[in-house]
Amino acid sequence: MVQWKGKLEGDVGSKAENLEKLEGFKIPNFFVITPEESSRLFKGAETAEEVLNTGLESRKREEIKNAYKEIGMSSEVRTAAGKAKSLVGGQRNGQKVSIRISDHGQGMYEYRLNIGSSGLFNALKQVAASYYKERDGHPSIIVQKMVEPDYTGAVVADYSDGSIVEVVEGLGHSLERGTTEPFVYLFQNSLEDVLVPKEHLKITRNPMNGENRRKKLRNPGKPFSEQEISNFHQKVFENNASVKFVYKRGSFYIVDAWRPEDNGIRNIMEFEGLKVSPGDISGVVGKSIIYSDSTHSPDGYEKVLIADKGGYTSTDAQKARRDGKAAVFSYKGDINRGETVNKKSEYREEPNNRSVEKEDSRTGLTEAGLTTGSEVLPLNPSRGRGLYTEPPFGEGYQVSRRGIPEENYLETCSDVFRFQGEKVVLDTRRIDSEAVENVIEYIDAEFKAVIFEQPDLSEVLKAVENGFELFVSDKRSASELREKVFRAEKRFIMDKLREN
Repeated sequence: MVQWKGKLEGDVGSKAENLEKLEGFKIPNFFVITPEESSRLFKGAETAEEVLNTGLESRKREEIKNAYKEIGMSSEVRTAAGKAKSLVGGQRNGQKVSIRISDHGQGMYEYRLNIGSSGLFNALKQVAASYYKERDGHPSIIVQKMVEPDYTGAVVADYSDGSIVEVVEGLGHSLERGTTEPFVYLFQNSLEDVLVPKEHLKITRNPMNGENRRKKLRNPGKPFSEQEISNFHQKVFENNASVKFVYKRGSFYIVDAWRPEDNGIRNIMEFEGLKVSPGDISGVVGKSIIYSDSTHSPDGYEKVLIADKGGYTSTDAQKARRDGKAAVFSYKGDINRGETVNKKSEYREEPNNRSVEKEDSRTGLTEAGLTTGSEVLPLNPSRGRGLYTEPPFGEGYQVSRRGIPEENYLETCSDVFRFQGEKVVLDTRRIDSEAVENVIEYIDAEFKAVIFEQPDLSEVLKAVENGFELFVSDKRSASELREKVFRAEKRFIMDKLREN
């Protein structure tokens, strides 16, 4: 059976789970096809090609078809007696839906909007196939009632250093695809600034034929009053979330939600645009730096992309962050082909992990380096200082007879509860995410090291609060972890000052 909003059970995916946890918001009705049910629907297919070419299981197809017919009804009407249900159901025929993978994960999955009954199953196949291209197993698929928006946007939260609200008029295609310059609201505790584009692309759906209509707007007005967007942002803040939303006739409707992360919002206004992916903006325009009107996938440039359009939540911005390539979107400066740009922060690392300020060679400004009191090291590097859990051992720390005892290397909750010793290495990668903070708080030792994969800032803060001295991740994530340790220590110090 499909799982309905308000009565979710089992594996329904993180999007559905997070939507269910929100309080005080309007959330369009939805149902979820669980991994078990999607496996049955696609007759056990395990590849994208098999999904696209497999006939759907007839009983599951009929069940989903019936669920689609009821998606415009409230739960009370859906379970009501025949006459009431038939009356409302007749008024809800032709309801449009969105179809998305319900897992956030690391994949760039396809989605479909404004799907009616005739295109329902083809859209389900296409969306599911995008999952099978990137992942093993079977997807959770969320089918949600569409709200035809006046505006579409996202709140991207990093509540240690601020948050932004990005908005486009009409459907969210232009925001996702980076084909327009969005409205941007910048928050640091309260609303600090609003960036209004000089030209804006509005995309709406033609109700007659379902096709998209595009209209360029010059000098568009702000979507919301400062009070309205501030109240909405505060409510999102109280839910400790980042969200995607649509706005219609004075109401915000939430269509996706995820936990706030270390998003680097504090640096987003670097270099006369939105710094949507971190890194040095350094090189020659037209060579290592590509300058264009619209955004591009990082596959299309070597080092850096600067684009006149696009926002932080665009697909190309997400890909740039994933691939570690610097990008500036909605650029408002003046730059020419052949120009050499050298906008970067250069740090000289000291043995105690502290860094020294260097001058920016283009602007003459200085940028402070990340100063961490705790040591941040890579896990099993090929050379240099690190934490080594297996030979060949190098400089730094090692889990061995001569270093930290092997029995003090903890990677399960059972290991943690049995532990008694002076030195400990906690590897959180196999511990359930909901238990990590409790485990960190439980451990008592004179020297404490922790290995993270992609920790939430709250987990790093918990480790700082509980006296962990060494923070470790794989080499690719070491700089990201160092920044989170820096922020956690900063917050810890500020909290202590407030207490005193």
